[in-house]
Amino acid sequence: MMKKTALLPSMHFDSQDWWNEHGPFSLLHECLLLRMTFILNTLRQENQDIHPATPPLMGFRVVDVGCGAGLTSEPLARLGAHVVGIDPEPQAIMCAINHRNQCQDVNLDVSYICQDPLTWQCPNPVDLIVIFEVLEHVENPAQLLEKMLSWLRPGGLIMGSTINRTKASSVLAIDLAEHILGWVPPGTHRWDQFLKPEEIISILKQHGCDSVETQGYIYIPMVGYRYSPFSGINYFFSARKPPLYHPNHS
Repeated sequence: MMKKTALLPSMHFDSQDWWNEHGPFSLLHECLLLRMTFILNTLRQENQDIHPATPPLMGFRVVDVGCGAGLTSEPLARLGAHVVGIDPEPQAIMCAINHRNQCQDVNLDVSYICQDPLTWQCPNPVDLIVIFEVLEHVENPAQLLEKMLSWLRPGGLIMGSTINRTKASSVLAIDLAEHILGWVPPGTHRWDQFLKPEEIISILKQHGCDSVETQGYIYIPMVGYRYSPFSGINYFFSARKPPLYHPNHS
């Protein structure tokens, strides 16, 4: 099951902290542009119906799992999507609701649910599921991935990011980030819960997904997050739930 807390377990879920771009969640803010780029690029590669003239995700139904205070949910909604953000941490969800209500975007179509995703019943199939920086905090990621795939429509996509289980991630994501630089609180991550790309690929393919891809990315101080051929620390992943009818079959 997911831990009760959302993305950063030992932090206080204060709205000012979550939405302060220079505060303790600054790395999440810095990564947001790369996340959105990954989402849109993947949708285009999968020949999804991206709208060039209107908001590109107009009409898309999206679930943001482990949404925290809505840092990814709101940008997806601004691109035209109908977004449901789900997180088991009440204070994070309250922060998300408060920030949404304070926004000037009167048509911001995003709603939030405070619930463990494993117990949530998705009312209608969705087009896209995103799960960023969550799986490394989950006791049974295979179970959660299976649950999320049940929400997708045939041909729908799941995308996310997590941390690779390597010596490099032990040094940089834990020793350096937590204990030396203090970018995240000590104890935020457990190395044994990190997932290798081949493990996620195997889980997704076991459940029938195709078009399974991964993309490494790195953080460069004073520059920010950038794509990288090196996936030994952070990486994105994406997969498609197969359509009901394959074009090559009669």
